[in-house]
Amino acid sequence: MYHSIKKGFEEIGCIVEGGPVVLNSKDLSKHIFEFVPDFVLEINRTKSEIDNFPDNFIHVSWLFDLWDKNPKNLSSDIIYTFGYSWLSKFSDECAKYIACLPPATDIAIFKKIKIKKKYDFSFFGHIPNPWNEIELNRIVGYRNSLPIYFKDILDDMESALLSFDNQFLSKNNLFCYKSFQKKHNFEFSPKLSNSLKYDITTRIFRQRNRLNFLNLIKKTSTSISIFGTNWESYKDLKMFYKGYISSPKNLNKAMQEAKIVLHDNHNLHFRVLDAMACGVPVTLTAKKKVNDDLKTFGLYKDIHYLEVDLLKSKKIVMPSNEKLRILSNNASQLVIKKHLWKHRAQTMLDDVSKLSS
Repeated sequence: MYHSIKKGFEEIGCIVEGGPVVLNSKDLSKHIFEFVPDFVLEINRTKSEIDNFPDNFIHVSWLFDLWDKNPKNLSSDIIYTFGYSWLSKFSDECAKYIACLPPATDIAIFKKIKIKKKYDFSFFGHIPNPWNEIELNRIVGYRNSLPIYFKDILDDMESALLSFDNQFLSKNNLFCYKSFQKKHNFEFSPKLSNSLKYDITTRIFRQRNRLNFLNLIKKTSTSISIFGTNWESYKDLKMFYKGYISSPKNLNKAMQEAKIVLHDNHNLHFRVLDAMACGVPVTLTAKKKVNDDLKTFGLYKDIHYLEVDLLKSKKIVMPSNEKLRILSNNASQLVIKKHLWKHRAQTMLDDVSKLSS
């Protein structure tokens, strides 16, 4: 991603010094004093995580993943989040300016090519492995001094997360799960491993959401290709698995072999913009919150993308070829106008300029 971001800044006339690495505080300071930038941009690291960040330099943090960090403990001069729902995680004290800034795409890579359609649907992405016995038998907490095992809460946790209960929306830390613990009369152990915390706060939802989504798609068509990792471990879906794609060029080709690219969330993920750029219609799931709205970025349902409601839909209707052609044209035109890396670079320059004035 570094090279794409660098290219975006260079396209609007900036000089960029950096690399696809995270520097320790000493080396970072050395580079800052040698280059004297207008601002420092880092992916997934905030100013508060750096020892002795130089005074009088602006730090911009672009967060695509929080892992198990508590957002309340993070701060920078400017913080950008991957999605709108993340904004509620941060207090006003975390940054002088906080906003949602999705990724972008590169039309030099993701571009239309002449290729025959082979599938109705394609999905691109990782799925966690199925739970094994060791994972299922981990102790997560206690009730009346008796141990509660991961397998004891798994079904209820899946239901709570997939119902989009307000208590779980936009949350990825255990301290946000108080209502679940109260309802099921137990408390999470304060000594949970990091891997178990991740499984509870992230892996459960990602796994079950993707399985439910693709099982819904199967009711419409079994002409499906799946690319990513671990899909061969799921007996009901492994027949659709086509392997792992490592190069952007091959990803561009694979996307265009499908009539529709599937995305199992309501956000501007990389694969959404890449597919739109190369002229392939995209499905997004229904939004979960009122302010989780893609209209902010110029995208409208049934004009730029198809919508699937995982809570209400029994199956989806395959659109006509003409409908898909219109969606393709609308989306690709929008991406070229608003969603290239140079557009994200210009947004950052404008925000830094406002901060400096």
